[in-house]
Amino acid sequence: MRHATRLTGFFSSLLIKRWLWEGLDVRPVVAELFLTDNCNLKCVTCACWRSHTPEELTTEEWKEVVNQLGELGFVKLNFTGGEALLRRDATEIIRHAHEQTDATLHLNTNAILLTAAKTKELIEAGVRSFNVSFDGATAEMHDHVRGQKGAFAKTLEHFGELVQLRERHGLRLRMCFTVMRENMSEMVEMAKLAQRMRAPLFFNVLTDHTFLFRGHDIVKLGEVRDEGLEGALNALLEHKKKHPEYLPRYSVICYIGDHFKDQLQKKLPCTEANLKLMVHSQGQVGGCWAHDPEFSVREQRIEAMLETEKFKTTQTDLFFKRCKGCGSNHALNMRLEPRPMMYDALWKAGIFKKRKKLFA
Repeated sequence: MRHATRLTGFFSSLLIKRWLWEGLDVRPVVAELFLTDNCNLKCVTCACWRSHTPEELTTEEWKEVVNQLGELGFVKLNFTGGEALLRRDATEIIRHAHEQTDATLHLNTNAILLTAAKTKELIEAGVRSFNVSFDGATAEMHDHVRGQKGAFAKTLEHFGELVQLRERHGLRLRMCFTVMRENMSEMVEMAKLAQRMRAPLFFNVLTDHTFLFRGHDIVKLGEVRDEGLEGALNALLEHKKKHPEYLPRYSVICYIGDHFKDQLQKKLPCTEANLKLMVHSQGQVGGCWAHDPEFSVREQRIEAMLETEKFKTTQTDLFFKRCKGCGSNHALNMRLEPRPMMYDALWKAGIFKKRKKLFA
């Protein structure tokens, strides 16, 4: 009940900020905890594996971060990376969060290390929500994007084991697919795979603006020809008409085409940047996926950061897209906007047949 009340208050306040009072201070209620920036795959889209990040927060430092977030009443803690499970103390930190807070605990993972034993360990530690990355519906595509032969088979096997445990432990599972030039033709097959697994499918959109994906000519993977992308999106919508289960909303699919025209999408405020507080592996705090952090837990307590004018001003700027843009969690960003809701209603009514532009 406390979580629902806190989230209702957050989104209500954000609506006021959006339409009535730009200067309203809306505090984050979810934390994104980057346990490590290091990774065990070599994704063509990512910069994590291209260097080693030293001097990351120790086990005790992470536990202190968790304690502070618990005191501030954060409702959800997302453990991520890099690949979070590379840290031998990942389960220990997560278990501490379960014991010291009442937050919902979530893990983002490529599932390579998510063996049956590790899954059991994590569930016992309190994790009840998993996002698993799939960048292709076939081994050929997924392994190419992920940079490791056999990655698809292992990820699918481990995700399947999660599916088997879903009802027993009340797990929330989601398959995450990053749309880019090389794999956009597999969106329909990815939808079918998610439906076979009975797991919601989430589409990320490629960007070279976020700290994970900067540099290394990643932008070239986002150079998508209009006709190819339109065809792929409309094929996905045709499939959705017949088989809507576990697939994103119509407006979310439409947004993908808009994103590759303009990553900023200034007309669409960024809920994501205000909802989440990001704590990076070396202790940096703040910002969002595309904005560099301005604080550090090694220098200041989190509560003190949230009280500063710098933090409040940055959150307002990010919400109103006074930034470079990135498209992160566009599905969430559109939840409070009237136009996507109207488009979804017109789709359901059969008036819209193909993809329509939202904000591009």
